Amino acid sequence: SKGVLFEEGLTHEEMVQIEAKFDFRFPPDLAFFYKKALPVSMGEGESKVLFPAWRSTLSDEKSTQAIKDFSEQIFNHIVTFNYRHT
Repeated sequence: SKGVLFEEGLTHEEMVQIEAKFDFRFPPDLAFFYKKALPVSMGEGESKVLFPAWRSTLSDEKSTQAIKDFSEQIFNHIVTFNYRHT
């Protein structure tokens, strides 16, 4: 696991709630993985979390907003890249 910490996988109910909250569906292979184990951080001493806090979004608006902001940045980057390279 090379320093990655995992929590128990998402339940079916958690997965359904997250997909509804963000209005998307996890790809089947990622959904399968997240139901087995949920990566949550890079372990002790690391200040940067590299994985979305999916379970936290069910009860924490700050986590929800952080994922929405990150998603918007990715989308804007893709649009800008495509615009510059067409």
